[in-house]
Amino acid sequence: MVFQFAGKLPSYTVTPVPQVVGDGSGKPVTIAGKSFLKVTFRGASAVCPATGHATYPGPAAATPNYAQLLGLAAAGDFEGYLTWGIGLAAKGGYHAYTLTAPSRVVIDISRP
Repeated sequence: MVFQFAGKLPSYTVTPVPQVVGDGSGKPVTIAGKSFLKVTFRGASAVCPATGHATYPGPAAATPNYAQLLGLAAAGDFEGYLTWGIGLAAKGGYHAYTLTAPSRVVIDISRP
């Protein structure tokens, strides 16, 4: 998974969770998978604060159906916290790191 950002790279966390819940609502987010990762970016938004226009025009959910990566879904965008959930086929390892030019957070998911 690669998340790309315009400008400065936000801080982030990747956390294994039993279920991804929506920020604010606390309601479960539907994502294909048996194991889940919650990815939270601090200092990020999918909406430009100056114009109010969306900075991410893509879908709020996707189901790639790869061997380990089964789904992903937006789980929140509130007060500088942008959250996504990742659905996996099974518990497994992952490695998160950053790249520059452009600013990206990469989550390398191991195959089961």
